[in-house]
Amino acid sequence: EGLESKVEPAGPVEARFLKPFPNPRLICIYFGERKDAKMAKCVVKPGKNWQPNARVMVLPVEGEDELYRLA
Repeated sequence: EGLESKVEPAGPVEARFLKPFPNPRLICIYFGERKDAKMAKCVVKPGKNWQPNARVMVLPVEGEDELYRLA
């Protein structure tokens, strides 16, 4: 009892692409409205050209706050 109180999201959540990082394996994403958005990093495969505000479906990376991966 108490060990299972951590609730994991049921599935992927929608975020939007904000900008690339110098590291080609990371992009900056945001959740919600851009003006007061919650920012986070997302691990991606290098080489894709992301369009501004493109929708991405992401899942949180276990054990890392503010880090997501593509769903």
